[in-house]
Amino acid sequence: KLPALKGDVIYKNICKDEEFYSTVEGDFESHIIDHNKGEVRCQRCNHFDSATLVTDDNYKALGLTADYVGMYAVKNSSNMYWISEKNAENPIRNGVVLLEDITIDSSIEEWIPMFVDYTDFTFDGRGHTLTINLDFGSEQKSADLALFSTFNYGFIKDLVIKGSVKANTTANVGGLAGSAYRSTFERVISYVDVTNNCETGGRAGGLAGYYGGQMDTANGYYSRILNCAVYADVKGCE
Repeated sequence: KLPALKGDVIYKNICKDEEFYSTVEGDFESHIIDHNKGEVRCQRCNHFDSATLVTDDNYKALGLTADYVGMYAVKNSSNMYWISEKNAENPIRNGVVLLEDITIDSSIEEWIPMFVDYTDFTFDGRGHTLTINLDFGSEQKSADLALFSTFNYGFIKDLVIKGSVKANTTANVGGLAGSAYRSTFERVISYVDVTNNCETGGRAGGLAGYYGGQMDTANGYYSRILNCAVYADVKGCE
């Protein structure tokens, strides 16, 4: 929102390539985000901090291998919110790799579940822990709800998840995905309690609320869960 005081001079500023308006003139190279306080938006421009696109030039500096080129590297919660926002505008096809343990908390910033429908999308935790505290409210909904709403054809691997997901939906709720079609979960350990408070019709699951889709005749599976474990309370509809 722009200041409305008479006589104010309003400047169009740049904060790490994000435009914003202020009564203070400046051109800043970085966002101000206090990650220790759980902040995810810049205190100046109110935008998220963008994740890093892995390239041939930077993958070694990020501690990665060339296999990750083309993916987005996430080092904090703000990066993950930026991924969700960007995916809603223009789908991210090559995937995401975690560089650090991060937390997604809907009490701090509303989380918009990501929709994934690409055969080359991989969410690689690299052994890191993703803490998920998502409460989608008590009002009944009809959408798949979780970190990912629907996760189709992709891979989620080498990840530990903790926290809770709460919703009231006639669709599906999961620790990671509302629904998963012809996808693979590999080496994922979940400590996420999942609750779907819908009175009838909805599902809940430790990793995904529902698995399915048309049979992949080439590989012979709907969805695969390989070397995963769930240590959590999961409650679906009565």
